[in-house]
Amino acid sequence: MTFEIEETGQPAAPPAEGPPSEALANALRLYQQERYEEAAVQFQRVVEGESQDAPANVQKAQFFLGKSLYHLRFYQSALAIFDEIGQAGKAHLYFGQTLQWLAQLASQL
Repeated sequence: MTFEIEETGQPAAPPAEGPPSEALANALRLYQQERYEEAAVQFQRVVEGESQDAPANVQKAQFFLGKSLYHLRFYQSALAIFDEIGQAGKAHLYFGQTLQWLAQLASQL
């Protein structure tokens, strides 16, 4: 069994960001162009570890995957992604931003 709290009693710190892989950079570009379906596919590849991104970039991809799914109106799938982020708590870089997306989803579901 693993816990998010280190021996110091403090929550685990979020990982530091590194340079994004080509896959993540491409996914973010597609997201900015509102090409959410294509972006979601690329974000999923990063989340699954196909791009060898740093953990912080994987967290970024996970968050933007949830947002992409929301924009595609796949609300249940977006909820599952945002729930995973919520479970990670403050150890996830996008925990705070996820809360507002969960509130948005509450009005959609």
